[in-house]
Amino acid sequence: MKQVAMRMKDLIAVARERQLADAELQECEKLRRALADGHVLAQKLTLRPGQLQRRSRRVAYLLKVTISGPGFSHRTATMNLSSGGFAALMPDEPRSKSRAEFALHTRLGSLQGKARIVSAMRRDGSWLTSFAIEEMNDGARKALEDIVLEQVLATLAG
Repeated sequence: MKQVAMRMKDLIAVARERQLADAELQECEKLRRALADGHVLAQKLTLRPGQLQRRSRRVAYLLKVTISGPGFSHRTATMNLSSGGFAALMPDEPRSKSRAEFALHTRLGSLQGKARIVSAMRRDGSWLTSFAIEEMNDGARKALEDIVLEQVLATLAG
C-alpha cells in the first residue's frame, strides 16, 4: 500500500506542474480506487462488534466549519472527514436527524453543502456530532475527495 501511496503522490506532484498524459490519468484513477478500497478495508478490519461498516474512507482532519440548522449556528472544527460526511464538536446537543447547512473552510476555498445529523456523543463538555452529507455540488465534492486523499497519502507515504 505504501508503494501505491508513493506513486500517487508522485503523480499529484507532476499534475501540479503540467497536465497529465492519458496513460498517467488512467494510472492515477486506478491508484485512487486502489487506495480507497484499501483504506475502507482497513477500516472494516478495525470495526468493533455492532459497528456499521463505512462506505467511504474517513481521516482525522481538523478544518474550520460553519454549521447552521434549526435554532443553531456555530463556527467550530471538524474532528474527522470523509467524502460522505464529517464529525465536528458542537457546544449543545443537536436534534438527531435534523438537517443543517455547512461550509468547510479549506485551503481550496469554502466547500458548502447540506447535511443530516446522524449521531451525537457527549465529549468533555461538548457534543461530537456526526453529519452525513446529502447535498454538495460536484466541484465541492471533488475538492473534498482530494483533501481526504491527500491526508490518506500523507499518512501512508509518511
